[in-house]
Amino acid sequence: GDDKPDKKEILLKGFGGVDHDHSLHSVVAGPDGRWHFSVGNAGPHLVTDKAGFTIRSGSIYTGGTPYNLENKGNQKSDDGKVWVGGLQLSLKPDATGLKVLGHNFRNSYETYVDGNGDMWQNDNDDQVVTCRVSWLAECGNAGYFSEDGTHFWNADQRPGQNMFTAHWHQQDPAVMPAGDNSGAGSPTGMLRIEGDKLGAKYQGMVLSRNALFAFQPKINKSGFDLGLKSILLSSNPTDDPGYQWNNKNFTADKTKWFRPSDALIGTDGALYVADWYDAVVGGHQMKDQKGYGRIYRISPKNKKLLKPNLDLTTVAGQKLAFQNSAINVRYQAYLAIQKANNITLAKQLLNDSNPFTKSRALWLLATMGDKGVNLVKQKLLKGTENEQIVAIRALRQQLSSESFSSIVSTQLTKKSPFVKREAILGLQNLSFDQKNKIIRNLCQNTPMPDRYFLNAISFSLGNDSDQFYMENKNWLENNFPLMFTLHPVNAVSFFVKIAENKNELYSKREQAITAIGFIKSKEAVNAMLRIQKSPETRLKDAANYWLAFRSTNDWADLYDFSNEKQVIENQKEIIKITNLKERILNENIAFNDRKWAALDMVKSKQGAQTILDLYKENKLSADITEQVIPALLNHSDVTVKYLTKSVINAEQKVYDKNLVNSAGDFSNGQTIFKNNCLNCHKMGSEGQNIGPELTKIHEKLDKNGLFEALTFPSSSIVFGYETVFVKLKSGANYYGFIISEN
Repeated sequence: GDDKPDKKEILLKGFGGVDHDHSLHSVVAGPDGRWHFSVGNAGPHLVTDKAGFTIRSGSIYTGGTPYNLENKGNQKSDDGKVWVGGLQLSLKPDATGLKVLGHNFRNSYETYVDGNGDMWQNDNDDQVVTCRVSWLAECGNAGYFSEDGTHFWNADQRPGQNMFTAHWHQQDPAVMPAGDNSGAGSPTGMLRIEGDKLGAKYQGMVLSRNALFAFQPKINKSGFDLGLKSILLSSNPTDDPGYQWNNKNFTADKTKWFRPSDALIGTDGALYVADWYDAVVGGHQMKDQKGYGRIYRISPKNKKLLKPNLDLTTVAGQKLAFQNSAINVRYQAYLAIQKANNITLAKQLLNDSNPFTKSRALWLLATMGDKGVNLVKQKLLKGTENEQIVAIRALRQQLSSESFSSIVSTQLTKKSPFVKREAILGLQNLSFDQKNKIIRNLCQNTPMPDRYFLNAISFSLGNDSDQFYMENKNWLENNFPLMFTLHPVNAVSFFVKIAENKNELYSKREQAITAIGFIKSKEAVNAMLRIQKSPETRLKDAANYWLAFRSTNDWADLYDFSNEKQVIENQKEIIKITNLKERILNENIAFNDRKWAALDMVKSKQGAQTILDLYKENKLSADITEQVIPALLNHSDVTVKYLTKSVINAEQKVYDKNLVNSAGDFSNGQTIFKNNCLNCHKMGSEGQNIGPELTKIHEKLDKNGLFEALTFPSSSIVFGYETVFVKLKSGANYYGFIISEN
């Protein structure tokens, strides 16, 4: 009672991220009685619980502190899984039962676990305006790194993919839907309002950071739709998606200094919001040197919310505490009722008017022996969809694999896709024969509803997906979305057949090629080489991408790529340019990032030609144009220099006519002419045959014409030297002159 800890105990150690903001984050008590917490991607995380079970998670990410120097992906944990990057974890209060509930985050600061056991989180991005807010499906792969953690998202970005799609690997097999794109910034705290003290319309609302974004999610098939995003709390009356915290005047506009970093519901039912208050959205700096932090309390108008008197020593007090809006109070009540094994009280709470309280009561009853478990089973059979979802989750946690599989195989065939998906997640520890039969049974009359459902099957099967395919070949080949998600090693010929079928939609054919790209076998390489020879340009380009991409990772040891070297190098350049182009054109990205992307792009001939096209089509912003034109005019490739001069229109044609008649400096003029003009033009025996020959230019132009041509070389283009721009479907761009036609 003195506000000083009586003891300190180390429960877990081995997490990466010493002195790093991508390390351990918020611990919350779930409705299942377990402790839930997250860790960022500053690994590796090599953590053993008190029962000796070890989790290993790593990635390619290092840096951020002097201590975060070594990390690697593709590490296998004691459960046989390869977990990647940041993790969502849960633990029993006695520090046993360590379990991964989701992985492959960049740096999710907090996951809110509501009374149903649904997990809500957001995640940071790489400063490319692609932060996300998501429902975290259990065991979901959030898609920041590659599936084994060995490369970043931008190494995997495929031609045609925008940054949000690429950043969270949204078109890869078995990656969870990313949810809402919340833009730039550093999202932190999460909250779902479970009480009703703020009013009925706010109950169930999910809140996320940085101007307090609000969502009212609804079940859709086997997952959630977040619904429309609204702004619940902001210091700025208008949305500004292009706001840059590092522009010249960002410290002056204090209407944008409101930085809500966390939100909680208090014991009184009011909403409390912590405000960091600073000009900076993210990064390791701050501008508010005085430290004006605030905590706001928000409550309904004309309604006084009172702090309750909490007494956990009586049954009535335990009931009130279990119904309380504050998560820490509810957890204390959960422990007290569980310790007393008070099934009577738990049954009362099962009839509460608040749906989240009813759900918490189901979790509680599942821990109360056979009587409690039987009550939960009744809800699984005859409850609402939400009650069935919570019941299957609670039973999955309490029953043995055999007992759980018995319920699943006999009682769930006619349940909703959401309930079936939850059941499938509980099959992972069964033998293949058991899993095979139950999954087939659950899917028999159920169309594959969405990616959440498909991903659950993939996760539960684990390394048995190929055997599952061989056992169910005919059925599976009529379920292409599931085939894509599983991409079995032995299914290469199936995917080739789809890819080469001109009667199929191209989007499906492209997915089939992608599936081959995710299969690690010589057959997959040979299949891609076959598709590369297709007369269809789009198929050939797609195959070239995968051959170029996989030549340095999964397929490097499966084929000698030396004969494909030139194709691969060209393809890599196209991929790089395509990705840089999107970054340059996105004005919501910080200027410095766009500038360096543009200057990087200009370095190659292909990139310079693409920049010229953007300039010609007026797609380059003025600040980027200012950076790239000098680089183009001084390019190492003389053709790029000439093309730049021919594309740039003379913006000012006013000059002093008297200069024409003034005395010139022959020697100086000759030097300038040799250093500049002869790079592209021929004069006698000197120079290059890129632009028109100038040997007899004095016979075509008088003195005034010569002067204007020298001063404004782009004001008049000689016939036959008009530049032509060609865009290929592969993403390549070419500038040149037409020298013949047929």
